[in-house]
Amino acid sequence: MQPSSAAAITEEADRALIVALVKQLLYERPSDPVPFMYSYLKQVSEGIQQPVMPTNLEVAEVKNLHKKVDYLKSQLNEDVDVTDESEQEDESDEEVKAPVKKSNKQRVGVSAEVYGENNKKEDFNAPVNPKSDDVKERLQKRLLQAFMFTALEPKELAVVVLAIEEVKATTGTKVITEGDAGDCMYVLESGSLECTKVFK
Repeated sequence: MQPSSAAAITEEADRALIVALVKQLLYERPSDPVPFMYSYLKQVSEGIQQPVMPTNLEVAEVKNLHKKVDYLKSQLNEDVDVTDESEQEDESDEEVKAPVKKSNKQRVGVSAEVYGENNKKEDFNAPVNPKSDDVKERLQKRLLQAFMFTALEPKELAVVVLAIEEVKATTGTKVITEGDAGDCMYVLESGSLECTKVFK
């Protein structure tokens, strides 16, 4: 039994679409092919002749945003599940890291922790500075506004929040000075800072 001409045309169109998709995958070599394929097929189904593929950076940003949404939903105790099956599968995958942009300026210093016999990773205990639940919540909200904390798991973020030590500064107090060794990071909860740059 031979397929009808309409079925043969559909099979040929499907075959051409798959061949084009595979060629695009081989050409682009995305680090995560699933969002790439989804975007390609969606654009083709919408009639776009030249589909624009998402970059690895865009995929990483979307994954980080999904994590942030999930965290914020857990904070609001929402039981509404807005993720689809493909997003749930992606959560188990290792997070794609955004490429680091190189600067033309030379770094003043680089610090690295070396683990060995005398310095075991598991020996580190983060400092604990007790805080009220209200303060913890405010700090979490503030930290999640910075990209470097959005990828942390809730347990890891809780460790960071507990390690934060409160510092109150009065008007005119110099908080940091350019060029000094950096041994801490400040999170501004209220007020404002005047920042200056020394040009040599």
